[in-house]
Amino acid sequence: MKQKFKDSNIRPDDEKECLEDQGINISLSKKILAMVNGRIPRYIDLSKDMVLFCDTISLSCCQEGGDHFFIRELDPDRYFKKGRTIISIKDQSGHDLGCILKSILTDLIHQSIIHSKNSLSFEKTISELNRLLMTSSLLNNDDFLTALICELNHENLMLTYVSCGHPSFLVIRENKIFSWPDKKNRKGANPPLAVLENYQFSANEFQLQKGDRLILYTDGLVKAPVFEEEFQTGRLIYLEELKKIIYSLVSKNISMPVQTLLDHLLGYVSSLSSKEISRSGQNNSKDDITLLGLEIEDKTDMIEEKWHPENIEDLQKQINRFMKKRTKEWKAKGFSKPFRLQVCFEEAVVNAWVHGHKSDPEKPIYIKYRYQNDFHIEIIDTGRGFDLSKIPDPREALHRFQESGRGIFMIHNYASRARWTSRGKHLTMIFKKEPNDLEKKSIQMAEHYLNLWKS
Repeated sequence: MKQKFKDSNIRPDDEKECLEDQGINISLSKKILAMVNGRIPRYIDLSKDMVLFCDTISLSCCQEGGDHFFIRELDPDRYFKKGRTIISIKDQSGHDLGCILKSILTDLIHQSIIHSKNSLSFEKTISELNRLLMTSSLLNNDDFLTALICELNHENLMLTYVSCGHPSFLVIRENKIFSWPDKKNRKGANPPLAVLENYQFSANEFQLQKGDRLILYTDGLVKAPVFEEEFQTGRLIYLEELKKIIYSLVSKNISMPVQTLLDHLLGYVSSLSSKEISRSGQNNSKDDITLLGLEIEDKTDMIEEKWHPENIEDLQKQINRFMKKRTKEWKAKGFSKPFRLQVCFEEAVVNAWVHGHKSDPEKPIYIKYRYQNDFHIEIIDTGRGFDLSKIPDPREALHRFQESGRGIFMIHNYASRARWTSRGKHLTMIFKKEPNDLEKKSIQMAEHYLNLWKS
């Protein structure tokens, strides 16, 4: 873009204004793409026992990236009794504003087909997407895109996939690494989209099971070690080498959560390529890098404790013992800011004892927790429960000097996610390893009010 200005007679002020306008257009286009594809769900319930965890890392090498993706949970229907999830990762050719606009249109068409033509077989929806792209006049003759599109059946965990000129995805099962499609099994491998108008795309299936981890990625990951594209001083990471890298990572911990695995993988590729590539947004390689990490977690794999405190002093001792152990575990497993758990856990357990059980030592408090990609904890009492909607907001002037509602307010803002069920008797909280920017703001707000109440 800047070279075009240098070769013209445009004044510097006009050049600056034009570049600023383009920056605004790119920013707006990215926001529209995000609206079209929606927020990536962190968890999708598959059954009473299983949940699908989803993690994404998307790093553009420039402002105008060509990678785009979505994960869409669909309601049960006559074909899928328990529902299904569509996972799509695409890499649009080019790196300009038009590339982002084409990404928007591609995913709009794709999602329209998903919702309006659900009687089509999975591979036929991809053939229809390809046909509409080819006949829409949206793409130039030299435009194309690679894609990997998967459909997960919630009822039986069958994964159906169509690969359109895209890198193979990986399935990690304990310390075994599978890649699909691969050299031996090319079923489900197809040419890129928007290349052959009447091409009939084929699909393949892979049976998933509890504990499986999946990694989908764009080719920027394996091209990162190519130091200078024009001189090819580096090299590509070929599929078998990528599998060996991942094997070396998971062999240290065969149950390594997929979120941790993605971070280690990025770190390895970054060191291999001498490039700055990290989840925080750094990417000075020559291409966009996108990774989708999925894991089928066992919701029932929890440690359970049953508490019968004799009095409030005994309860506090149990809280302190519990938190001492969890704080040590959090630090060992890479979870930051254990005070988040301290605040929420103490508030929840004291509420269960004082308000739920009316300090009755005969009534048990159940504590359940598990570590996976996030920390999950449940606190269950056997009291009468409460109506969450009737709890006052302690930030309002009318209730600012009343203690009622403060504990629930703190839990909402310190936990990554909190949910009360069974009329308030069952609290489920989730804590991410590192709070995101929005969660950090919630924590800061909670600390502000906490200091205000103390004063």
